[in-house]
Amino acid sequence: MIYDGGGIGAQARRLAPSADFIDTADMGNDGALLEDFDTQFDAAIESARASSAPLAGGGVMWVTPTRALTAIDLDSGAGSLHALFDAAPVAIARRLRLAQIGGLVAIDVPRAQPEVMRRFTSALAAEFVKDPRAPDILGRTRGGILECRLPYGQPFPSDLAGPEADMVLTVLLQIARRPMLATPTISLSPAMAQWLDHAGGAALRALDRPVVRVVSSDVTIASLIETAHD
Repeated sequence: MIYDGGGIGAQARRLAPSADFIDTADMGNDGALLEDFDTQFDAAIESARASSAPLAGGGVMWVTPTRALTAIDLDSGAGSLHALFDAAPVAIARRLRLAQIGGLVAIDVPRAQPEVMRRFTSALAAEFVKDPRAPDILGRTRGGILECRLPYGQPFPSDLAGPEADMVLTVLLQIARRPMLATPTISLSPAMAQWLDHAGGAALRALDRPVVRVVSSDVTIASLIETAHD
């Protein structure tokens, strides 16, 4: 292997060269900056998994994956069609990028004057240019559905393995944020330990320290139970 693509920071800078980046490794001890990142990251994950998303101006975007395609339905909701057409292109492009949706995408756009539809399609194409996968707008069907096609990327999981995964990942995040914690010990239920041995193995390997596990059927919430320091 000549070049591995770099870490997450290098990849982010390559994909978004004009964005502003903050290195949390240089952060102080108060943890405020990292907590803000955690909040934004969790919000992005929830946004990628949600079946609907509110749009600026009162509209709503519904996203429904199927085996054959991903259907996106646009609804003006409490707003106007004008507001919907203004907000939807950015929201659609972000969702496709955030959730790594690939293959055929069918967008049901409310009927409007041809000039309005052309402006909407042009705005969507301008947003697609920002996606490294270069989505392709195929055109409209006879029924008025706008069809797009995207290369398949790393698919976003529709299920993060349930509450066991959420609790274990929360504890691992606590450990990662405490570099002086030399011998972290966590308390887990058998189901949590099983998840960590299989689907959660990558998260455990991402830590820079080994973790001692105490497994008990009496455990209902994963927790950090030892705080020995260097």
